[in-house]
Amino acid sequence: MRRGPAIVLLFCLLFGAAYGAFRAGQEGLDRLTHFTPGHLSATPPTAGTTPLTGRLVLILVEGLRTEDAHLLPSLEWLRSAGSGYQLASSGSGREHALASLLTGAPPPLQEIFWPEMSKSLQADHLLRSAQRAKVKSGGAGGPALGRLTSGTVDTWYEGHSLEELQGGIASLLKPDGPRLVLLQVPDLLVQIEAAGTADTSRADYRDALAGLDAGLVAIFDQIDWKATTVLVAGTLPLDRSGKRLERGTVPLIMAGNAVRPGIRGDGSVLDLAPTAAALLGLAAPLQTQGKPLLGGLQVDGHPSDAIMKSYLTTRRTFADLALQAYGATVGTPDPPVDAAEFDPYLAKLDLSVSEARFAWQKDGLLERLPYLGGGILVLLLYVIIVWRQPFGGTAFLTALAYGVIFHLLFFLAGGWYDIRPLNMEAPLPELRLRFGLVVVAAMAAAALVTGLLLSRKEFKRSSYLVTSALHTNLSLAALLTLPVAATLLFTGWTFPVLLPATGLWVWFFMTVLQVIVIGVGSPAWSFLAVQGVRIGRHLWPLPEVGDPEMNADKVVRLKAIKRSRNHGRRG
Repeated sequence: MRRGPAIVLLFCLLFGAAYGAFRAGQEGLDRLTHFTPGHLSATPPTAGTTPLTGRLVLILVEGLRTEDAHLLPSLEWLRSAGSGYQLASSGSGREHALASLLTGAPPPLQEIFWPEMSKSLQADHLLRSAQRAKVKSGGAGGPALGRLTSGTVDTWYEGHSLEELQGGIASLLKPDGPRLVLLQVPDLLVQIEAAGTADTSRADYRDALAGLDAGLVAIFDQIDWKATTVLVAGTLPLDRSGKRLERGTVPLIMAGNAVRPGIRGDGSVLDLAPTAAALLGLAAPLQTQGKPLLGGLQVDGHPSDAIMKSYLTTRRTFADLALQAYGATVGTPDPPVDAAEFDPYLAKLDLSVSEARFAWQKDGLLERLPYLGGGILVLLLYVIIVWRQPFGGTAFLTALAYGVIFHLLFFLAGGWYDIRPLNMEAPLPELRLRFGLVVVAAMAAAALVTGLLLSRKEFKRSSYLVTSALHTNLSLAALLTLPVAATLLFTGWTFPVLLPATGLWVWFFMTVLQVIVIGVGSPAWSFLAVQGVRIGRHLWPLPEVGDPEMNADKVVRLKAIKRSRNHGRRG
């Protein structure tokens, strides 16, 4: 094929790849944002147990670290009168962490795809369970928590600090106030983010802890401890610089009339919701994967058995819904009555769901294999063919350079294959612009690398250089698409029970963005590659082979022959 038509065809293929990536991104975004598994619309169990306490006050202290909780005299007093736990937590986004505490479910089961798109928490949660049981609830906190609990709390006071929430908290804690009170304390996290530190050696951080302690004392002074149980929990694990950890612990301190004093232990953030539900005699939220911390509660004898029976009924209901969504026909057995069989029963439920999910994935793989498998094979063959061309080494090295440059800029720009601070919690338009610029910068650098590498080749014609650059760009787009296509082959597009892991869909959308930029900007990358060739040959001229005078004479004679032929054709 002549170079001109080949260049036009390659441009068409690159623009087509960009359009295909755009459509795939739209499809993925639509499916994720409209994630509606069957258990979200199912009716959760309503049968609870006898309440252990007259009122429950749940205080979520954002920014409270496990190692710093003992520095607050108010919390030390609370711990000495009650129980203390370290709850294992992951460094999910802020709203995901709040949702985990309220639902007892990990992020894939929360139905939160992107925080700014979440109008309210659709997954079942503690306040929704209280609403079903006609238990009056009230809360005070920031806009994010207010949005998550919208429509499920009877009274809500919104503010950005304890000072703004002071009046609302006083109203909620009156003797005739709601039985379930949810309080969010954002002050400490706001000051940590402003100062960029959670180091106790810093005076400003110690001042922030002192201010938080004074605020908690003011809350505790308004509580009727004879009929109230108080739970104080952190929300996210932080390091000393205030950055969120991928894995860590947050404190949970419980005190009041339904708490067994002197208990210390470990748990998970997913245990908070079922524990709070047990205290109020509510059914645990439907999607909960945690367990009630009965060791720290006054539940000796029959109350413990009743709480576990209610809890296991909820877990069984969710397992049945998951099995139905995966197309399994096998049901689950009735919950046991013997406490020794509780843990084996939960293990059986989890195993049955896992087996049903594996069978569903296997069936889906066989359905998608004919078309996705063929597409993957074509992409792989094209990449291999390109890498076997005279410019194949250039294409391979360019892909390697692009991968290094892109990820370096990606991480420097605050990106990560997960929802983490300063990156994935930003609005989508801002993220598209920020990481789109990252891809542009990486591709511009890769195009120049392509040109510098091609300048070492004995290619003279610009058309050949452009064709080589376009093949390099298209092979890079194919190389980026291969692992995503393989992942789609195994996972598919549908999510009957839970969302895919956060890192997975962040990686998918970043790949989509890269292919779009590579395809749409292909004329610019070709131009930069040709300029890179000129720069390379200017700075590092290719060594001449043979006698320079003879080479010059050959050039003069070839030009004369060409002019003669052209003159003869005109004649």
